[in-house]
Amino acid sequence: MSKLSIVISREFSERTRKKSFWIMTFLTPILMLALIAVPSLIMIWGGGTETRVVVVVDKTNVIFPQLKSDKSIVFCDSQGKDYPEAQNLYPEAYGVLVIPESVIASNSEGLRFYTKESSTIDLERNLQSSVEKIVEQIRMEQAGIAGLDSIMNKIKADLKINAFEVKENDNGETEEKESSAFISLAVSYITAFIIYMFILLYGSQVLQGIVDEKQNRILELVVSSVKPFDLMMGKILGIASVAFTQLVMWIVIFVLGCISFGIAMTPETLNVPMDQETMQMAMSQASDADNILGSLMSVLTDWSLLVRVIGTFVLMFVGGYLLYASLFAAIGSAVDNIQDTQQLQLPVTVPLMIALFMMMAVMQEPNSQMAVWGSIIPFTSPIVMMARISYGVPVWQWVACVVALYGTFAFTTWFAARVYRVGIFMYGKKPSIKDLIRWAKYK
Repeated sequence: MSKLSIVISREFSERTRKKSFWIMTFLTPILMLALIAVPSLIMIWGGGTETRVVVVVDKTNVIFPQLKSDKSIVFCDSQGKDYPEAQNLYPEAYGVLVIPESVIASNSEGLRFYTKESSTIDLERNLQSSVEKIVEQIRMEQAGIAGLDSIMNKIKADLKINAFEVKENDNGETEEKESSAFISLAVSYITAFIIYMFILLYGSQVLQGIVDEKQNRILELVVSSVKPFDLMMGKILGIASVAFTQLVMWIVIFVLGCISFGIAMTPETLNVPMDQETMQMAMSQASDADNILGSLMSVLTDWSLLVRVIGTFVLMFVGGYLLYASLFAAIGSAVDNIQDTQQLQLPVTVPLMIALFMMMAVMQEPNSQMAVWGSIIPFTSPIVMMARISYGVPVWQWVACVVALYGTFAFTTWFAARVYRVGIFMYGKKPSIKDLIRWAKYK
């Protein structure tokens, strides 16, 4: 076994043996699932089961008979009394709703709702919606047009757009493939953000590990038997293997969790009663989910797109991590403690932040000049290229991105190794960028 592989295995085993590694490996996807599940559960169970009694003062004399009570609101007649006398008829009532006589003729005078305590937005919207539907029906009847409500329903447009990408095959024939802007956006955002997160998280681990070992004077003993370059690359590749292992485990746990969550969120499993309006909303959401699922399946069955996305992700993930990890390693070797890294770390982290800001704009215009150059410049390309790849990237731009990224990685590795061999023996000094460049020139 070579010395490089020994260092790699040491870094891998040292980190995977820690309890914190396994705790975060299982806890992170669970927390991500919780961020998805908790809002849905709050919407289902957090609405409350309290039934409120509302006294209606109907000055039109035609709206109250059409108001329908449900499990959340019970409407009571004021028996011809105005507010506040109507409140005295039902002391347990939550509030009094006053419907002015002019509400059918015009919208000039609104509804008035009197309560003993602060009202809620959902209750006010519910009352407003209930009265509005009845008023609209009465106005349609007064218009004297037979079947006006059915005519309005026919006029109302509710269209969905189905996108198709048209391309020529090898035989010169045109082919239509169903595409989805939502799926492209989701794939771009998720993959780009994963790369950003892992570069920042595990690149900083490289820096932290070198600083700790330098403070403990472990490096002085290790470099007596291992070349500085092998030690640096072993640490970088060892932590990279930890990152890749954790990423795969996160994906598996997250996918299994999503499947389980989808099964658990059925009305039968939740045992939540649904009224007609809620059922219609659920059916609409189910229809949207079916459309999204259909678009996702079209992506998964499009092998050319799938291979392009996965292949580019692996290349950008590995290349981006190695590029930045080598720079973090050079910074870690040049300082004595983690506080001194702030000054040197800024030029390394700023391009990552710029790439993250560019990502949202690039997903809106994936072929703009900013998107093209952002996906070729090595310090932003791992994130920006993933933001573009699902929309289609010309071959020459993809090749230029990969060549520039890995070529720059080779240079930064050489630079970092030159700094590393000098920096690990330097103590008691806060180096500047000029010092690092001078160390790289030493023979």
